[in-house]
Amino acid sequence: MPLAEEQVQVGSLLMGPGTRYEVLNTFNPWVRNARTPATGERSWAHGSWSGAEWAAEAVVPIPVMVRGSSNTVAGWLECHQTLAAAFAAVGTGGDVELRWCLGGREYVMFGRPRMADPDPVTIGLGFARTQCAFVCPDPLIYAGDETVVGPITPPSWVGGWSLPFTFPFVIGSSLTGGEADLVNEGTVEAGLRFRIDGPCKDPSVTVTQGDSVRTLTVSTTVASGDWLDIDTAARTVYYNGEANQRGYMYGDWPLAPVGTSVVRYRCSEGVGSLTVTFRSAWW
Repeated sequence: MPLAEEQVQVGSLLMGPGTRYEVLNTFNPWVRNARTPATGERSWAHGSWSGAEWAAEAVVPIPVMVRGSSNTVAGWLECHQTLAAAFAAVGTGGDVELRWCLGGREYVMFGRPRMADPDPVTIGLGFARTQCAFVCPDPLIYAGDETVVGPITPPSWVGGWSLPFTFPFVIGSSLTGGEADLVNEGTVEAGLRFRIDGPCKDPSVTVTQGDSVRTLTVSTTVASGDWLDIDTAARTVYYNGEANQRGYMYGDWPLAPVGTSVVRYRCSEGVGSLTVTFRSAWW
Protein backbone atom coordinates (compact mmCIF):
# COMPACT_ATOMS: atom_id res chain seq x y z
CA MET A 1 0.00 0.00 0.00
CA PRO A 2 1.43 3.45 -0.88
CA LEU A 3 2.63 5.58 2.01
CA ALA A 4 0.81 8.74 3.03
CA GLU A 5 2.64 12.06 3.01
CA GLU A 6 5.36 12.21 5.72
CA GLN A 7 5.00 8.56 6.66
CA VAL A 8 8.18 6.51 7.17
CA GLN A 9 8.45 2.73 7.04
CA VAL A 10 11.27 0.46 8.24
CA GLY A 11 10.67 -3.11 7.20
CA SER A 12 7.03 -3.74 8.10
CA LEU A 13 6.78 -1.01 10.77
CA LEU A 14 4.83 2.05 9.62
CA MET A 15 5.57 5.34 11.39
CA GLY A 16 4.34 8.91 11.06
CA PRO A 17 0.81 10.30 10.62
CA GLY A 18 -1.92 7.85 11.63
CA THR A 19 0.39 5.75 13.83
CA ARG A 20 1.67 5.79 17.40
CA TYR A 21 5.17 6.57 16.17
CA GLU A 22 5.62 10.28 15.52
CA VAL A 23 8.65 10.87 13.29
CA LEU A 24 10.26 14.08 14.51
CA ASN A 25 11.45 16.79 12.16
CA THR A 26 15.12 15.93 12.59
CA PHE A 27 14.61 12.79 10.48
CA ASN A 28 17.30 13.26 7.85
CA PRO A 29 17.92 10.75 5.04
CA TRP A 30 19.96 13.32 3.07
CA VAL A 31 23.14 13.41 5.17
CA ARG A 32 26.13 12.60 2.94
CA ASN A 33 29.85 12.41 3.61
CA ALA A 34 32.75 11.77 1.23
CA ARG A 35 35.57 9.32 1.81
CA THR A 36 38.92 10.39 0.37
CA PRO A 37 41.39 7.50 0.76
CA ALA A 38 43.95 9.12 -1.54
CA THR A 39 44.45 12.43 0.26
CA GLY A 40 47.59 13.45 2.11
CA GLU A 41 50.35 15.93 2.61
CA ARG A 42 52.96 16.68 -0.05
CA SER A 43 56.29 16.34 1.70
CA TRP A 44 58.07 17.92 -1.26
CA ALA A 45 55.83 20.99 -1.72
CA HIS A 46 53.26 23.24 -0.12
CA GLY A 47 49.74 22.08 0.68
CA SER A 48 48.41 18.59 0.04
CA TRP A 49 47.24 16.39 -2.81
CA SER A 50 44.00 14.51 -3.39
CA GLY A 51 42.99 11.62 -5.59
CA ALA A 52 39.73 9.89 -6.31
CA GLU A 53 36.97 10.25 -3.75
CA TRP A 54 33.64 8.54 -3.19
CA ALA A 55 30.51 8.90 -1.11
CA ALA A 56 30.63 7.11 2.22
CA GLU A 57 27.83 4.95 3.55
CA ALA A 58 24.79 6.96 4.65
CA VAL A 59 23.77 7.01 8.32
CA VAL A 60 20.13 8.10 8.61
CA PRO A 61 18.91 9.39 12.02
CA ILE A 62 15.25 8.58 12.70
CA PRO A 63 14.06 10.28 15.90
CA VAL A 64 10.66 8.95 16.98
CA MET A 65 8.22 9.94 19.71
CA VAL A 66 6.63 6.66 20.79
CA ARG A 67 3.19 7.14 22.33
CA GLY A 68 1.55 4.15 24.01
CA SER A 69 -2.05 3.12 23.55
CA SER A 70 -2.71 4.40 27.07
CA ASN A 71 -0.91 6.82 29.35
CA THR A 72 0.79 3.98 31.17
CA VAL A 73 4.13 2.21 31.21
CA ALA A 74 2.45 -0.93 29.85
CA GLY A 75 0.99 0.98 26.89
CA TRP A 76 4.36 2.48 26.02
CA LEU A 77 6.17 -0.80 26.48
CA GLU A 78 3.94 -2.59 23.98
CA CYS A 79 4.64 0.04 21.30
CA HIS A 80 8.35 0.16 22.11
CA GLN A 81 8.71 -3.60 21.79
CA THR A 82 7.27 -3.42 18.27
CA LEU A 83 9.70 -0.62 17.41
CA ALA A 84 12.65 -2.52 18.91
CA ALA A 85 11.76 -5.59 16.83
CA ALA A 86 11.78 -3.50 13.63
CA PHE A 87 15.23 -2.13 14.51
CA ALA A 88 16.73 -5.43 15.68
CA ALA A 89 19.80 -6.95 14.02
CA VAL A 90 18.84 -8.90 10.90
CA GLY A 91 21.07 -11.89 11.61
CA THR A 92 21.73 -13.71 8.35
CA GLY A 93 18.90 -11.88 6.61
CA GLY A 94 19.34 -9.40 3.79
CA ASP A 95 19.02 -5.64 3.66
CA VAL A 96 15.92 -3.93 5.01
CA GLU A 97 13.97 -1.22 3.20
CA LEU A 98 13.70 2.31 4.58
CA ARG A 99 10.81 4.04 2.83
CA TRP A 100 9.33 7.48 3.18
CA CYS A 101 6.90 9.74 1.33
CA LEU A 102 7.62 13.42 0.86
CA GLY A 103 6.35 15.91 -1.68
CA GLY A 104 3.96 13.33 -3.10
CA ARG A 105 6.74 10.91 -4.09
CA GLU A 106 7.79 7.71 -2.37
CA TYR A 107 11.49 6.99 -1.89
CA VAL A 108 13.47 3.99 -0.67
CA MET A 109 16.95 3.21 0.65
CA PHE A 110 18.41 -0.19 1.49
CA GLY A 111 20.42 -1.03 4.60
CA ARG A 112 20.35 -2.21 8.19
CA PRO A 113 18.63 -0.88 11.32
CA ARG A 114 21.30 0.03 13.85
CA MET A 115 19.85 1.57 17.01
CA ALA A 116 16.70 2.13 19.09
CA ASP A 117 17.57 4.22 22.17
CA PRO A 118 14.58 5.46 24.23
CA ASP A 119 14.84 8.27 26.76
CA PRO A 120 13.36 6.70 29.93
CA VAL A 121 12.50 10.01 31.66
CA THR A 122 8.87 10.12 30.43
CA ILE A 123 8.12 6.38 30.23
CA GLY A 124 5.91 6.66 33.31
CA LEU A 125 3.64 9.01 31.35
CA GLY A 126 3.23 6.51 28.53
CA PHE A 127 5.52 8.08 25.92
CA ALA A 128 9.21 8.44 25.20
CA ARG A 129 11.47 10.03 22.64
CA THR A 130 13.51 7.30 20.95
CA GLN A 131 16.59 7.88 18.82
CA CYS A 132 16.77 5.32 16.01
CA ALA A 133 19.34 4.99 13.24
CA PHE A 134 19.54 3.24 9.89
CA VAL A 135 22.80 2.58 8.01
CA CYS A 136 22.82 2.30 4.20
CA PRO A 137 25.97 0.87 2.54
CA ASP A 138 24.55 2.24 -0.72
CA PRO A 139 24.10 6.00 -0.12
CA LEU A 140 21.78 6.55 -3.09
CA ILE A 141 18.09 7.36 -2.65
CA TYR A 142 15.86 5.44 -5.06
CA ALA A 143 12.33 5.80 -6.39
CA GLY A 144 9.90 3.74 -4.34
CA ASP A 145 8.58 1.99 -7.45
CA GLU A 146 10.69 0.10 -9.97
CA THR A 147 10.52 0.98 -13.65
CA VAL A 148 10.12 -2.08 -15.88
CA VAL A 149 10.82 -1.80 -19.63
CA GLY A 150 10.13 -4.67 -22.00
CA PRO A 151 10.13 -7.35 -23.03
CA ILE A 152 12.18 -6.12 -25.99
CA THR A 153 12.78 -8.45 -28.93
CA PRO A 154 15.47 -8.08 -31.64
CA PRO A 155 14.66 -5.74 -34.54
CA SER A 156 12.89 -7.06 -37.62
CA TRP A 157 12.39 -5.92 -41.21
CA VAL A 158 8.92 -4.61 -42.03
CA GLY A 159 7.43 -3.88 -45.45
CA GLY A 160 9.15 -3.89 -48.84
CA TRP A 161 9.38 -6.63 -51.47
CA SER A 162 11.09 -9.95 -50.95
CA LEU A 163 12.88 -11.37 -54.03
CA PRO A 164 13.33 -15.15 -54.55
CA PHE A 165 17.12 -15.12 -54.43
CA THR A 166 19.22 -17.70 -52.60
CA PHE A 167 19.20 -15.45 -49.54
CA PRO A 168 16.53 -13.13 -48.11
CA PHE A 169 16.68 -9.87 -50.04
CA VAL A 170 14.18 -7.11 -49.20
CA ILE A 171 13.69 -3.81 -51.05
CA GLY A 172 12.10 -0.74 -49.51
CA SER A 173 11.78 -2.26 -46.03
CA SER A 174 12.54 -0.66 -42.67
CA LEU A 175 14.08 -2.00 -39.49
CA THR A 176 11.75 -1.78 -36.49
CA GLY A 177 11.82 -2.82 -32.86
CA GLY A 178 14.76 -3.94 -30.79
CA GLU A 179 14.93 -0.80 -28.64
CA ALA A 180 13.08 1.23 -26.02
CA ASP A 181 13.49 4.40 -23.96
CA LEU A 182 14.80 4.44 -20.39
CA VAL A 183 13.79 7.46 -18.29
CA ASN A 184 15.79 8.09 -15.11
CA GLU A 185 14.02 10.93 -13.32
CA GLY A 186 16.76 11.27 -10.72
CA THR A 187 20.05 13.16 -10.50
CA VAL A 188 22.58 10.30 -10.68
CA GLU A 189 23.17 7.27 -12.91
CA ALA A 190 21.25 4.21 -11.75
CA GLY A 191 22.12 0.53 -11.91
CA LEU A 192 20.21 -1.67 -14.35
CA ARG A 193 18.99 -5.25 -14.08
CA PHE A 194 18.66 -7.19 -17.33
CA ARG A 195 16.74 -10.42 -17.78
CA ILE A 196 17.45 -12.07 -21.12
CA ASP A 197 15.15 -14.98 -21.95
CA GLY A 198 16.13 -17.57 -24.55
CA PRO A 199 16.42 -18.89 -27.11
CA CYS A 200 19.31 -16.71 -28.22
CA LYS A 201 23.07 -16.76 -28.75
CA ASP A 202 25.58 -14.06 -27.80
CA PRO A 203 22.98 -11.57 -26.51
CA SER A 204 24.11 -7.96 -26.18
CA VAL A 205 22.58 -4.86 -24.62
CA THR A 206 23.55 -1.29 -25.54
CA VAL A 207 22.55 1.87 -23.67
CA THR A 208 23.10 5.16 -25.52
CA GLN A 209 22.60 8.81 -24.68
CA GLY A 210 24.09 11.31 -27.08
CA ASP A 211 27.72 10.35 -27.69
CA SER A 212 27.78 7.94 -24.74
CA VAL A 213 27.55 4.28 -25.84
CA ARG A 214 27.90 1.34 -23.44
CA THR A 215 27.51 -2.23 -24.69
CA LEU A 216 27.49 -5.44 -22.68
CA THR A 217 27.71 -8.81 -24.46
CA VAL A 218 27.54 -12.31 -22.99
CA SER A 219 29.26 -14.89 -25.21
CA THR A 220 26.97 -17.83 -24.46
CA THR A 221 23.88 -19.63 -25.70
CA VAL A 222 20.65 -19.25 -23.74
CA ALA A 223 18.33 -22.20 -24.37
CA SER A 224 14.57 -21.88 -24.72
CA GLY A 225 13.04 -21.65 -21.24
CA ASP A 226 16.33 -20.47 -19.70
CA TRP A 227 17.43 -16.96 -18.89
CA LEU A 228 20.30 -14.68 -17.87
CA ASP A 229 20.15 -12.35 -14.84
CA ILE A 230 22.51 -9.37 -15.15
CA ASP A 231 22.98 -6.68 -12.50
CA THR A 232 25.10 -3.78 -13.77
CA ALA A 233 25.49 -2.21 -10.31
CA ALA A 234 26.64 -5.40 -8.58
CA ARG A 235 28.41 -6.48 -11.82
CA THR A 236 27.04 -10.01 -11.75
CA VAL A 237 25.87 -12.35 -14.54
CA TYR A 238 23.96 -15.54 -13.66
CA TYR A 239 22.40 -18.27 -15.80
CA ASN A 240 18.98 -19.31 -14.45
CA GLY A 241 19.82 -17.33 -11.32
CA GLU A 242 22.57 -19.76 -10.26
CA ALA A 243 25.50 -20.46 -12.60
CA ASN A 244 28.01 -17.61 -12.66
CA GLN A 245 28.53 -16.45 -16.26
CA ARG A 246 30.64 -13.36 -15.63
CA GLY A 247 33.61 -14.98 -17.35
CA TYR A 248 31.61 -14.97 -20.61
CA MET A 249 30.76 -11.26 -20.37
CA TYR A 250 32.75 -8.54 -22.12
CA GLY A 251 32.31 -4.86 -22.85
CA ASP A 252 30.88 -2.26 -20.46
CA TRP A 253 28.48 -2.28 -17.53
CA PRO A 254 25.70 0.05 -18.74
CA LEU A 255 23.93 2.33 -16.28
CA ALA A 256 20.76 4.39 -16.72
CA PRO A 257 21.95 7.97 -17.39
CA VAL A 258 20.07 10.90 -15.92
CA GLY A 259 17.20 11.78 -18.26
CA THR A 260 16.16 9.75 -21.30
CA SER A 261 18.39 7.16 -22.93
CA VAL A 262 17.85 4.31 -25.41
CA VAL A 263 18.38 0.62 -24.68
CA ARG A 264 18.94 -1.77 -27.63
CA TYR A 265 18.86 -5.57 -27.65
CA ARG A 266 20.62 -7.78 -30.20
CA CYS A 267 21.73 -11.41 -30.52
CA SER A 268 23.71 -13.31 -33.16
CA GLU A 269 21.20 -16.18 -33.40
CA GLY A 270 17.68 -16.87 -32.18
CA VAL A 271 15.32 -14.28 -30.86
CA GLY A 272 14.84 -14.25 -27.12
CA SER A 273 13.82 -11.09 -25.28
CA LEU A 274 15.20 -8.47 -22.91
CA THR A 275 13.43 -7.01 -19.86
CA VAL A 276 15.03 -4.05 -18.07
CA THR A 277 14.32 -3.13 -14.43
CA PHE A 278 15.69 -0.09 -12.57
CA ARG A 279 14.88 2.67 -10.12
CA SER A 280 15.45 6.38 -10.67
CA ALA A 281 18.17 7.53 -8.26
CA TRP A 282 19.12 10.68 -6.31
CA TRP A 283 21.86 11.72 -3.91
